[in-house]
Amino acid sequence: MEKETLCTANLALRAAFSRRVRLPSAGRRFMAEKLYFDVRYHGGLISATANGILGFFTAPDFKSRIAAWIEPGVTGIHIDLKALTHIDSAGIAVLLQTVRSCADQQIDFKLLNPPPALRTIFEKSGLTASLG
Repeated sequence: MEKETLCTANLALRAAFSRRVRLPSAGRRFMAEKLYFDVRYHGGLISATANGILGFFTAPDFKSRIAAWIEPGVTGIHIDLKALTHIDSAGIAVLLQTVRSCADQQIDFKLLNPPPALRTIFEKSGLTASLG
């Protein structure tokens, strides 16, 4: 009987703990935010303006959109970053991957109006040719 009471108490404690543990409000806010693109096509050149957050939750979407844009006939992809509200290490990593991927496929990839911190990272990485 004692063992059963302890198990019941343990389950009740776990249930109470799981109800109290939640992501901080800032974490939920970032999960809900999106990354939007205003895209224009000019022959083989794709020009896009990125709006929103480029981070952990939106980097996979960014990567898949770029992959969808890379097709025969595309000669360049220019992305304006002036409307980004936040960029984190995951966002920077996906940008670096995109630069390399486009270079491998001989597509001119440019980042326009990058934030100063991003410009510094690209300069230290030897990727300043990607900055417009």
